[in-house]
Amino acid sequence: MSPEPSVEDDLTKLPDRGVDWGVEKSVLDHESGTLPNALMGLQVVVGKSFRGQKLSTSATIEMVEHAKRAGLEYVVLPVRPNDKQNYPLIPMDQYIKWTTPAGLPFDGWLRVHQRLGGETIKVCHTSMIIPGSISDWENWTGQKFPGSGSYVIPGALNPIEIDTDQNIGRYVEPNVWVVHRVGP
Repeated sequence: MSPEPSVEDDLTKLPDRGVDWGVEKSVLDHESGTLPNALMGLQVVVGKSFRGQKLSTSATIEMVEHAKRAGLEYVVLPVRPNDKQNYPLIPMDQYIKWTTPAGLPFDGWLRVHQRLGGETIKVCHTSMIIPGSISDWENWTGQKFPGSGSYVIPGALNPIEIDTDQNIGRYVEPNVWVVHRVGP
């Protein structure tokens, strides 16, 4: 993945879209023959039985090392803060400002990145958009959505919006742009 020309000079210009943008941009860059200067990770998932073994740290270190070996300048990540799901009504811009008494990020996943030299750039408010019919959302969540409005669902970082007149549910997930500078 190669950031937009303006992004190379100023990482604060990373787009408000994250995961969706990264996938689309990577494909377009590949098809146009644009050489990458960054590796973009999409997600690190650690199974419940393996949590607490610092596997997310190992995965992040390996991404950075892979980018170094490939001669890239950055690892660019739309990070999904893993504790944010417990605070779905708190805006991400506010959540990422929370800190521990030691001054580290409140969120464990953001702490991992900071300890490994990652820099929190900004929130990407529309990192991933998941639309679906009300039936889809009822099947995915096991919940019922009898009327239009905002609904909190387990595991989501924000409420989903249900519109019964249009028969659509729409989830917009914010993430946080974190960048690890690796070279050259």
